Amino acid sequence: METQLALAVAAVLLLVGGVLWWRRLRGSRLGTAASLLGLAGLALDVAGSTTGLTATFAPALALLLLGLWWTGVGLALRPSRPWLARLTLLLAGLTLLDAFDKAVLMIPWTP
Repeated sequence: METQLALAVAAVLLLVGGVLWWRRLRGSRLGTAASLLGLAGLALDVAGSTTGLTATFAPALALLLLGLWWTGVGLALRPSRPWLARLTLLLAGLTLLDAFDKAVLMIPWTP
């Protein structure tokens, strides 16, 4: 069930990220590189949700790649869409904190 949910979330994020890349970031090298990192992160997130990879580094690496995706997209959107860039960078920060929480040190008082 968890893998199916991860697959559904990854499909939605892939659709939204693909449309964002197509409409706004196609001409940006940073946006394209970040989107490729996001694609790898989504695939690794689905793979990491399987029972065999749950206890490995895969979920933390997936979160790191997704955080880098959000960061690159936020930086690429800064000149044209500052409000969307700030929101994206906020999501990036939270995702990178989650990756740190999973991989390095548990952050207290977080769920």
